[in-house]
Amino acid sequence: MNIAIILISGEGKRFNSELPKQFTIVNSRPLYLYTLDRFYHFKEIDKIILVTKKEYLSLVKKDLCFYKYHNVDVIIGDNARYLSVINALNYISSFANENDNVLIHDGVRCNVSKA
Repeated sequence: MNIAIILISGEGKRFNSELPKQFTIVNSRPLYLYTLDRFYHFKEIDKIILVTKKEYLSLVKKDLCFYKYHNVDVIIGDNARYLSVINALNYISSFANENDNVLIHDGVRCNVSKA
């Protein structure tokens, strides 16, 4: 199985905005959805985990519903990226095995390619 972990729990302090940059609207959609969309349409990806802060959990779930993304798990991240990664790895440990591939991606860099 190929599992994509997309980190959208950062604060984006250098972005100097009220909202973290992953939630900035670009062409009527939050930026992180462009990244999600890329992974969502890669047929090689079997499972997607979005990692966000607790205060944005309902917003992310609302976006997933509105834009009709199915079978995407959303979990709570932490204040530091490495802690968010640990949360995600702990989460997938209940269903992943040693033969699975895990991809970890920064949710605001949306021009990811298959390569």
